[in-house]
Amino acid sequence: MGLKATWANNQLQQVAYDQGFHLPAFAGCGVFGSQIVFAGGNRIQDNGSLERNCSKDLYVFDTRERDSPEPQPEVFKIKKKEASFRQGKHRPLLVELNGKRYSLSGKPIFEPAPANPAFEVFDPVNSNWTPLAEPPFLVLDNPDFKFAPFSYIVSGTKIIVSSRGIIGASGCKSEDESSDESSESEDEDEALEEFLDQAMQESQEQAIQEHADNHVFCFDVAQPHIGWRKLSSCFVTKNGTIIARTPFHGRALTLDLDNLKLVFTYAFDENAIQLFLMFYFEEKVVELGKLSIEHLPPEFTEPTEYSFIHLRDHTVCLILSRFTRSRGRENDHYTVYEPGTQKIVLVPFTFTCLDDWWWIFSFQFMSTKVLEYQTKEDCDKHPEVLGCFVL
Repeated sequence: MGLKATWANNQLQQVAYDQGFHLPAFAGCGVFGSQIVFAGGNRIQDNGSLERNCSKDLYVFDTRERDSPEPQPEVFKIKKKEASFRQGKHRPLLVELNGKRYSLSGKPIFEPAPANPAFEVFDPVNSNWTPLAEPPFLVLDNPDFKFAPFSYIVSGTKIIVSSRGIIGASGCKSEDESSDESSESEDEDEALEEFLDQAMQESQEQAIQEHADNHVFCFDVAQPHIGWRKLSSCFVTKNGTIIARTPFHGRALTLDLDNLKLVFTYAFDENAIQLFLMFYFEEKVVELGKLSIEHLPPEFTEPTEYSFIHLRDHTVCLILSRFTRSRGRENDHYTVYEPGTQKIVLVPFTFTCLDDWWWIFSFQFMSTKVLEYQTKEDCDKHPEVLGCFVL
């Protein structure tokens, strides 16, 4: 586990670290104030396998330590916090909203469903974590549970969660449009018209049923007593198609600028930035379009992780990462792993709203920058970029 920043000569420089079997794999990462936090996940046992129970521990690096006037080490130690979760969590979402710190579990690897409490908030008065309303999508018999991992939008005081998008029934056309497309003759008989009317009604009923079974969930930290609510038609394409689940992977970046709330995500299969507009009290998200990213280095055409960071005003940076190495060589009793290379590309861009009535935007990409670092020979686990932050 390490933190790397302040690049020079296209190399990442380490500023904090921790290592050892006490650290978990599949941890979550977030920012609480000035602290970068790692939490949850599954510990690695001496034989290299993962423990079945998720970790309750949190590890932090406080960025204020580097600003101290006292003499400081070149590389800081990531420290374990005294207050731990009530229950272990797999890849938890870690966010700070309204001055409070929240932790929401992802879908675990081994357990059929997360043990309660899967959703907790930190109580600063008693310095401990307390349970919140049980997330319905983390219940075993919920249809959304099987489509995990989940995607997240955090905006204002709301946490919006759903599984990866599956396009539901397309936006149904009006009966008149259907009749026009289905018949090239003006004297179409009544039997055919009745058949088309019935088919349209059945199609609409089927669409309603499909969307009723595929919900997006919302928790408002300003109204915790309400618990989790279902947003049955949260995501909509420009042509009016209701999307049954989130049409992206991972956690989106939400920006509230110039009376517009924009949502940025990344489409792995198209190597493109997706742009959404959020409105109606943050409960309706409309897809505005996709912006293809050109001239990326070949190794980043299939990245393994992505992050967005807001640099300033209308400037955002997309960060893509990919780990590569040759296969290890086998010895008598174990595998000797070759050093690998973790490569990260920074794709900064600016955007401008040309027309806030028709939602027309222009984008300008700036020069990309590729950073990399080498793993050690004994590193048998695949390193991941868990988060990127500007503090």
